[in-house]
Amino acid sequence: MQWQGFFTFIHQGITMSNKTLFNSDHLPILKKQLHTIFDQLTFAEIIQGNATEKNTWLSICAQAVGYGDWDDLKAQAVTHHEPTHNILFNQASIIPFIQSVRVSLGEHIDNIEGFTHVILRNLTTEELNAMNGNKEELPPLPKAPTSYTLELGPNTAYARDLLDWLWPRTKNYQVDPINTQYLAHMKEKRMSLSKSQAKERALDVYPHSGMLIRDILEQLISENYLELNDDQRCVTFTRKGLNYLNGKMTHEYDDQWKEWFKAFAAHLKKIPYRYIKIDWTPYIDLYARGMSPIEAAKSLEWSECYTQAHSEIQSAIKHQLDIHLPLYPKERYLQFTPRIFLTPELTSNKVTDIHFEFIGPDWAKPNGNPKTKRFWPNKRYVSVYLDTSPKSRGWYAVIPDEVDCFQVSYKWTSQSHSFASVTHHMTYQLEPNIECAQDWLYGNECMKHSDSSKLAMAVDEYSFNHLECLTHGKHLTKEEIVALDRFKAGITSIHIDENGVIIHEERTLTASNSFACVGIIL
Repeated sequence: MQWQGFFTFIHQGITMSNKTLFNSDHLPILKKQLHTIFDQLTFAEIIQGNATEKNTWLSICAQAVGYGDWDDLKAQAVTHHEPTHNILFNQASIIPFIQSVRVSLGEHIDNIEGFTHVILRNLTTEELNAMNGNKEELPPLPKAPTSYTLELGPNTAYARDLLDWLWPRTKNYQVDPINTQYLAHMKEKRMSLSKSQAKERALDVYPHSGMLIRDILEQLISENYLELNDDQRCVTFTRKGLNYLNGKMTHEYDDQWKEWFKAFAAHLKKIPYRYIKIDWTPYIDLYARGMSPIEAAKSLEWSECYTQAHSEIQSAIKHQLDIHLPLYPKERYLQFTPRIFLTPELTSNKVTDIHFEFIGPDWAKPNGNPKTKRFWPNKRYVSVYLDTSPKSRGWYAVIPDEVDCFQVSYKWTSQSHSFASVTHHMTYQLEPNIECAQDWLYGNECMKHSDSSKLAMAVDEYSFNHLECLTHGKHLTKEEIVALDRFKAGITSIHIDENGVIIHEERTLTASNSFACVGIIL
């Protein structure tokens, strides 16, 4: 196994939701393994260890694999040996284990890669063999830091104030709205102040005089608190910027924060498919707003549209596959939602004139007859449904255990020949969600809403019968066409001639769940 790029190679395996069983004879080995991991993590200063925490470390690790504490793990140890026993770490369990430890410690452990390397260096022979790895390929242990930086924040009050104002929205903040909104914010702060008073308090930020927003942004970028995206239109917090503000809001993760966060995580755990993510900024925001742990968790409960999506997916799978879907399915499912975007003159075409054909592996084929339908007010979009569940868009299929990559083709034709055929060749790469090993549902509608910092339509997947559908009638150069969001989302080639349109596209689908897949009802 190549350990380089470990985070992109997470395979299906046991999850943190299933208890790992241990043989009683293995417990001394497990105890030594976990203590060694603790010692190496504290040496590298990945966690802030002390004697008290070492005494509770075994229980923290036991809780990470589903036990109440270390005593509970010992009490449930078995006396007979099975092949699956004694495997604590595998590709799918390491990240959830680290996440659980972070929550228990209440420390925002930044060096996830270093933490992973420590675990990999301490795998048992059984664990290493189960991963098809060998000791020679293991990554090196992280070293202890040789220097320290005391982070005091940006050099000027102007920069500190703007950075505070931008937080907690930390990704893809458009520069133009920052100018408009921050100027309005500064104007409000200057109310009833004289010009000299405003300048004294670093509030003299104006459109054309005083301190200019672009100069403040340039300072934050030069000091590495923010970074511009590729097209220079958006700013995103750097790791330095996040660490500074998150530390500031939690008083460097003090005891009050740790107590709050532990209670919050316990409440959050009761909500299906809500889990502590690697980036804690949203939770720190709830804490900084003065919410109690239970109030903060309740604010993250699935709203009506998400529970509606969950119910619709359950119903569709029941009608299409005759499967009663449990809350946490053991199988993986793929949600196929092919769609075509037609040129404006075709909106008057009867939907029965538009024919859809699916070409792909047997397991992926719809369990019923696919028919076309306009599901949206915009009549240029046409999708498909099965006669067994006419209210549900697309269809569902159970993914075989051995499948991680596959190809399908969506073909759209007009029986009246009002448009030439469109053949859309798709290659899908499937990846588990490394933050939540329980996630099981794959599909475009899951991916569209997985990142709130991006517009859903910017990463949407659909076929089209003419380039005009993407350019909106504008004449664009090849470079401008390739820069369109629809192309950047995964299209590798397009061929258009009098015989039709051929699209080749590649997508990586990350596992989600029936609550998060709200796009299916939108």
